[in-house]
Amino acid sequence: FTVNFSEKVSSTGNLNITFNGSGTPATTTILANNISTTNEANAVYTVATGNVSNQLDITDIELESGEITDLANNAMGDSDPPAANLSTVSNFRIDGVVPTITAVQTTSDSPGYYSTDEEINITVLFSEPLTMVDAAGAAAPADKLVVTLDTGDINDDKEVDIAGIDNMQSVPGTYTVRLGDEKTDKLRALSIARDPTTSKLVDGAGNEVESFLVPDGQNLHDVFDINVETTAPTVKTIIGDPSLTSNNSYGKDAVIPIIVSFINGVGSVTLEEVSLDGTFTIDLDTGVPDITVDIQTIDWASTATGNYTVADGHDIDAL
Repeated sequence: FTVNFSEKVSSTGNLNITFNGSGTPATTTILANNISTTNEANAVYTVATGNVSNQLDITDIELESGEITDLANNAMGDSDPPAANLSTVSNFRIDGVVPTITAVQTTSDSPGYYSTDEEINITVLFSEPLTMVDAAGAAAPADKLVVTLDTGDINDDKEVDIAGIDNMQSVPGTYTVRLGDEKTDKLRALSIARDPTTSKLVDGAGNEVESFLVPDGQNLHDVFDINVETTAPTVKTIIGDPSLTSNNSYGKDAVIPIIVSFINGVGSVTLEEVSLDGTFTIDLDTGVPDITVDIQTIDWASTATGNYTVADGHDIDAL
């Protein structure tokens, strides 16, 4: 930009210029040797990190020291910005705020347990809308944001690729659970990166995301209770109610509770809570005819009970 004087002047001191806006103070300096027998002085305002102004204007012009004089050695007095300020001849909007990641979140049900082939939403939130561009600054819809998730010790960590980022503040991706993924102490993002690394995420003013760290307290596991578990439960034991007397005989219409317990996969010693959708059927050898005991409800429990009622004709030494 150019500062114009009413006549040719020279300066014995540097001229400081202050601009409007918020955030980091916006200033520039015209050196004294650039104001020598001239009626104009050129200056450059470099946008600093944090400078913000909806319309750039000069708010103050002040000499560091010395004076500005004309050819007749008349000194210029204190100078407020003239009516013909920057805003009357230009419309510069300044945005020096560097965009950042604000959180990793999900729209999937939480708390929740997810198994093989189920989908979990993974959303990266930024401080403002962003677009993915290549090294030359051209839109790059095929370039990706890569969120790496900790999915347990059996499989490698899972990368969630998100492409097509165009003026988006909320960037959603999908994690499809793989067989072997086991994370029952809450799913979390380990890292966020770009692919290729030469691509950039920029805001409308061209400010680039410089850090892809997730703020403390704003990772997925900090706010949401998303768990992954792909080992199918299996039956551990089917027993009669321990309160019943063993080696006893039960006649017609006697009710014998049958208790089923569940574990987390074959060979496990850990009881696992399960939920039933449908009917769990136990076939009992009761002589002729055999009978089934149906359990209709299991609501996140590691054991379930069904009642066998001895019927006419049932005859067996050991049930």
